[in-house]
Amino acid sequence: MKFLKTKQEKITFWLSFLALVFFLLDRLLKKIALQGVISFSPNPNLALGIPCPDFIFYPLFLFVFYFLSQGLVNFWQKKKSREFFALFLILSGAFSNFLDRIYYAYVIDYFDFFSFTLINLADLMIVFGVFILTFCFFRKA
Repeated sequence: MKFLKTKQEKITFWLSFLALVFFLLDRLLKKIALQGVISFSPNPNLALGIPCPDFIFYPLFLFVFYFLSQGLVNFWQKKKSREFFALFLILSGAFSNFLDRIYYAYVIDYFDFFSFTLINLADLMIVFGVFILTFCFFRKA
């Protein structure tokens, strides 16, 4: 790949590709769940079952998504691969769940998490991205 000149650009590219694969896998698993092949639970609430009316959720989501996207561009310009990957994971996971809310009015959760709750790959992407960002910020301190 001649358009990737530095090692850092190659790392960022492959990490972004990995996040995109996770996004597509999450969308595929949700389609499979809707077909009844795997069990799922419709989740009309936010994380941890917190209810939020649509007139608050959608503007809040767009506001947060916009500022996180600005952070993504900032990390890209500063060539911070780990931080870029972490934010890309968070945004990809959030966007996948957002698509569920638009199309189905609920998020499709399909992984049984220790019989405590159901989650999906997008949720794991968000959590893992937050973990990486937290690690990066504490590592610098």
